[in-house]
Amino acid sequence: MSSKNKLLVCAAVAGLSVGIVSAASAAEVNCWGVNSCGGKSAGKDKAQCAVDAKHVEAAKKEFGDKYAKATAHKCGAEAKCAGKGGNLNWTKVKTKEDCKKLGGFLMDKEGKIEKL
Repeated sequence: MSSKNKLLVCAAVAGLSVGIVSAASAAEVNCWGVNSCGGKSAGKDKAQCAVDAKHVEAAKKEFGDKYAKATAHKCGAEAKCAGKGGNLNWTKVKTKEDCKKLGGFLMDKEGKIEKL
């Protein structure tokens, strides 16, 4: 194989590797209801940004009083502490299975909830 072909093969393999890593990173999910404190928290499960009114409404409808203290906010730093304390927020986890183990649920941008 010529040097030029070897270089092309190496570049192709490197490109595929980057694509695989990117796809794996993109596979993270937003796990709702398991966060600790707001965005200023140092914990790995700290609240992330943006909870819309439609998310709050959907969670209250689906779970009743479990998220009674939930309010809409635009930034994780504005989030109140702890899903267990009746506040609603989300944190990133690697997989749906990880979210399920933590006792969380999934919710899309429109407020559709998927219990795990």
